[in-house]
Amino acid sequence: MNSRLQEELAGKVLPSGIQFRVKRRDGTLFDARLYVSPLIDAHGAQTGWMTSMTDISEPNRIRDQLSASHERFTTVLEALDASVSVAPLGSDELLFANKLYRLWFGTQAGGHLQLVAEAGVPMAPPSDESLDHVDAFAGLPTNS
Repeated sequence: MNSRLQEELAGKVLPSGIQFRVKRRDGTLFDARLYVSPLIDAHGAQTGWMTSMTDISEPNRIRDQLSASHERFTTVLEALDASVSVAPLGSDELLFANKLYRLWFGTQAGGHLQLVAEAGVPMAPPSDESLDHVDAFAGLPTNS
């Protein structure tokens, strides 16, 4: 921790601060982020340091849970006996492709675009959503 603090004081650490575990007086531990900034007077001279510490235990817990959930979801999609791909409307960028999609179509969005075209799904939402009772991103048509 001392070396990380020295890096911070030397200005070598990103402004996102230093993350570490802190022990409370009662002995419990929590995740914290420490920010260090120089105190500059009206003449531009540094007169000291200002620090602040934030408890980031809850955001870290949520991030860990989301990561585990994403991993479980991805594992399920990878094991499906169906081709699954995700791409933004009107784009040839492939955001996700499971194992079967990659086996059939590779890692490019061509297979996704081909399947969407064959299904008759418009590549971009209608420009005037007031023509429909449902927004353009509600889903694929069910009458194919």
